[in-house]
Amino acid sequence: MQSDQATQPSQSSVTENNRGKAFWQNHIESYLSGSHKNKAAYCRECALRYENFLYWYRRLKPSVVKHQKLIPVTLSEPSGLSALCSVELNEGRRLWIHSESALCMVLDRLS
Repeated sequence: MQSDQATQPSQSSVTENNRGKAFWQNHIESYLSGSHKNKAAYCRECALRYENFLYWYRRLKPSVVKHQKLIPVTLSEPSGLSALCSVELNEGRRLWIHSESALCMVLDRLS
């Protein structure tokens, strides 16, 4: 005779699986806007099952990304000038802004 524990999923996985789209959309947005190094670390921090997070990430990421603002970027060689400021992006990336016109464009697009 098998025990009930072996055939039944854990209470935490049942609860997590039954959470709706809004719950996962909030987590996907939080992950994308934060400075989390990777999805597994985010799941550990938030006590989420990695497999469930990946399922919803693949399902919802396109709709989340549509809401993010995109701005055009022109790349050029650094002129030796120090940066006016920097912006921290996802996954530890940083955008260095060297000109006032670029800074104004970024600030205008973000407001």
